[in-house]
Amino acid sequence: MKPKFHFLIGLLCLTILFSAITPALGEEKDIPKLQNPISVQYLKTNLLKTQPRLVLNADLEKLVKSKLKSDPVIQNMYKSIQLNATEIQKKPLLERKLEGRRLLGVSREMLYRINMLGMVYRMEKDATILERINKEVIAVCNFTDWNPSHYLDVAEMSMAVAIALDWTAGKLPKSTIELAKTATVRYSKKTRQ
Repeated sequence: MKPKFHFLIGLLCLTILFSAITPALGEEKDIPKLQNPISVQYLKTNLLKTQPRLVLNADLEKLVKSKLKSDPVIQNMYKSIQLNATEIQKKPLLERKLEGRRLLGVSREMLYRINMLGMVYRMEKDATILERINKEVIAVCNFTDWNPSHYLDVAEMSMAVAIALDWTAGKLPKSTIELAKTATVRYSKKTRQ
C-alpha cells in the first residue's frame, strides 16, 4: 500500500472514532470558536495546559476508554488501529526519500504512523509503542531537512512530530524532545528563507 493510502485510512479511522464519541463530549462542554489569525496570546490563553491537547485531550481520551468497554463499533475501530500499529512496528524507520521534488509521501506516512502508534500508546501506555514512537521521531528529526521548498512537506512532518511529543506527554527521553524542538524550528525557518 502506498503511504498516501495508509495516511487516508488512518485518518479515516481516527475521524470515525472521534466522530462516534464526540456528540457525548459536545454535550458536556462548548468548544471555543477559533479566532483567526491565531496569535501567540490566543494560544497562551486557550491552549490546554495538560497533555494531550492536540486533537486528543483528557476528556476525549476518557470517553474513548469508556466506549472501548461497551461500544462494539468503537472496539472494532480500535482493533483496526491496533493492527495498524502492529504492522508499523514491523516496518523499517522512515528515510528521507523524495518522490520527484516532494517529501510529502514520507511526511504523510510519519503522520499516519504517529496517529496509529500514538492512539495505542494513549490507550495502553505500552512501553514498546513508546519506544517505537521515540525511534520514529529521532529518525525524521535526523533528516537533513523536511524539504523546505514545499511547505506542505514541512508542515505535515511538523504536525506529526508535534502530535508525537504531545501524545507521549513528556515520556520521551529529554534528548528526543530537544532534538524534535530543534529540528522543527530549524526546518520551519528554512521554508521562510
